[in-house]
This record gives sequence, structure tokens and C-alpha cells, in this order.
Amino acid sequence: MRRRLSVVALLASLALAATARICVGAPLPAAQSESQNALVAKAQAALDAKQWPDAEAALKQLSASEPRWEYAEALGTAQMNQGHYADSLESINARSTWRRKTPVRRTPVEFIRCSATPT
Repeated sequence: MRRRLSVVALLASLALAATARICVGAPLPAAQSESQNALVAKAQAALDAKQWPDAEAALKQLSASEPRWEYAEALGTAQMNQGHYADSLESINARSTWRRKTPVRRTPVEFIRCSATPT
């Protein structure tokens, strides 16, 4: 009986985790070229509106032209929210590689803000 309860609790928590949406963190940083700043604005607007396919398309273009960990992180978030888990893992792995090359500019408050935002 106790084992059944733990299995049911595990399945319920997995179901909740599967339906949860990943929150978008801090705003995207500006691109280094002026021509890419319009793409950053488009990606940020799509992320804010939770239009994940539009955000993914813009972020893929940004990541290809200017590999930054912030863009890869946002791309992974957009892919995760669409259920593209393998692609999301790939983006998150790229983020980890790029992040080691650039200094972290986020504060703990920015990460907390994400969890306090209703979805």
C-alpha cells in the first residue's frame, strides 16, 4: 500500500512537472551589430508574449550569427516550452560552453524574479 502511494505521488509530480512552463529570465542583451538589434527586439517581444515558435526562430538566427550564452539559454527555454526537449538540451549544453567564455552579468534577484512571475 505504501509503495502504491509513493508511485502515485511520483507520477503526479512528474505530470505537474511536464505541464509546467519554464519562466523567461532577464532581458536579452543588445547585439554587437546594429542589424542584429532588431532581431533581439523581435526575440524579446516573442519571449515576453510567450510565442515560443517565433522566439525560437529569432533566437536561432541570433545564436548562429553571434553565439552568446544568453541567447542559447533563451533558445533552450523556448524549445523546452514547446516540448522540444532534445533540442533544448542541445541549446543548454551550448549555453554552458559559451557561458564559460563570458562573465556572468545576472544577479540572484533576476533569477528570483523569474520564479515570482505568474505563468
